[in-house]
Amino acid sequence: MALIEKYCDRHFVERAFELAWFQSQEVLRHLGATEADAQVYGRLATSVIFGNGLRRAAPSVIARNRLGQAGLWRFAVSGDLPIVLIRIGDLNRLDLVKQMLQAHAYWRLKGLAADLLIVNEDFSGYRAVLHDQIMGLINAGPEAHIIDKPGGVFVRRAEELSEEDRVLFQTVARVVFTDTAETMVEQVERRVSPERLPDHFKPLRQPAAEPAYPLAARERIFSNGLGGFTPDGHEYVITLEPGQCTPAPWVNVIASPHIGTVVSESGSAYTWVENAHEFRLTTWHNDPVCDSSGEAFYIRDEETGAFWSPTPLPARGRSGYVCRHGFGYSVFEHYEAGIASELSTYVAMDAPVKFVVVRLANHSGRPRHLSLTGYWELVLGEWRHTNLMHIVTETDPHSGALFARNAYGRECANRIVFAQVSELARTVTGNRTEFTGRNGTLANPAAMRRKRLSGKTGAGFDPCAAIQTRLELADGQEREIVFVFGAAKDTDEARHFIQRFGGPAGALQALEAVWEYWNRTLGAVQVQTPDPALDVMR
Repeated sequence: MALIEKYCDRHFVERAFELAWFQSQEVLRHLGATEADAQVYGRLATSVIFGNGLRRAAPSVIARNRLGQAGLWRFAVSGDLPIVLIRIGDLNRLDLVKQMLQAHAYWRLKGLAADLLIVNEDFSGYRAVLHDQIMGLINAGPEAHIIDKPGGVFVRRAEELSEEDRVLFQTVARVVFTDTAETMVEQVERRVSPERLPDHFKPLRQPAAEPAYPLAARERIFSNGLGGFTPDGHEYVITLEPGQCTPAPWVNVIASPHIGTVVSESGSAYTWVENAHEFRLTTWHNDPVCDSSGEAFYIRDEETGAFWSPTPLPARGRSGYVCRHGFGYSVFEHYEAGIASELSTYVAMDAPVKFVVVRLANHSGRPRHLSLTGYWELVLGEWRHTNLMHIVTETDPHSGALFARNAYGRECANRIVFAQVSELARTVTGNRTEFTGRNGTLANPAAMRRKRLSGKTGAGFDPCAAIQTRLELADGQEREIVFVFGAAKDTDEARHFIQRFGGPAGALQALEAVWEYWNRTLGAVQVQTPDPALDVMR
């Protein structure tokens, strides 16, 4: 309140701007830098905070890495802070080191902590002229007191590094500079041509005006207007008319000893394997207001381009939704544009595999051409922001599934995370930026405005797993499509899980095992008291 009162006076506001300008000029004078230098350092800081492929090592180098964070420790580098790497072997390019030391000092004075790693690639033997020159620059500037300290400067000789170490250094660096350019500005101003993406979707017909279909009445006990139990107490049924939502996410925790997922009434979910904190497969958003999700599914009419989700989020349809939370499973029902959908999600009891089974029925009175898309925002560790730089995706040539691995992760190093759909015809992408679009959202992703997914996988992307398949439904026809998502210790085990669970028969067998387990576990004791509410909550 005191600050608000103080800065209501415009004189204090003007004074604050003046002091900020003087402080900025003092920082530049202290470093011997110009305003133009500061602009370059500021632009470069973007890549330090938000690592992107433009300034990182080549994807082929990143994909070769097999070492984790512990591989940095013997070089006194923790890996906890962003890393900027300079590879220099030419004595005539020493100005690049000087500029980078100045940039690093500027960031530090502005509150941005990063490790500056200088790799001396000069193999001049015992004379070590370049090494002496580099150390002289450091000792003569403001960085002298933070050599080999967190947030400081680290100088290492390339001849002391193994090939694996060199690959690791390049992989973890958010910015990689080489002495092929004379100045840092040349490399900061470097641009790449935009990649070609699949053609934009062109609708063959305009979508018809569809009414919002009301939800059928359901028998529920202890109903509160939005949700209530089925008479037998085995399911909690939530009905959401258009525009309705629950006061907060009403979730179902579905888990086995191998894998778990949390699913809300809107369809938002996150999934983990073995440890819900250390080995998350998809993003956990601690956001009970927006109910954000790292997993999503979409149905698209391939004639009109209209799309919607079989769950209330992220792309809500015009009609209402029904969510049924049961023991070990959740089911979502929806009717849109003549298509009835039922999405069921559960996990295998004896394997780290999650199922999303979508049943589509055509009640529109005409043949329909549809696509079904599944999307997972990959984490493969504890936090997405610390692991996304190291996730490598690929398409398995045997199964056609999308594989992902994170050699840098602690709990999941070199394990294979897989996503698969039961339909043979599919397109995939491992690039989240392609799927959502620049500044895009899952409510209206760019992928829904393109004919197909690009098929791009590899290293250096903002990683995701997305699979899209197309299907045709005759009038009155019903189809069942199975998505499986999980983790395996290696490629062979991933293929085994896909072969076992990837079709309707395997998915049904897994669901029957879920029913059998929970009926046996919760049915061993039956409670009947004068209070029906107590009986339901037994």
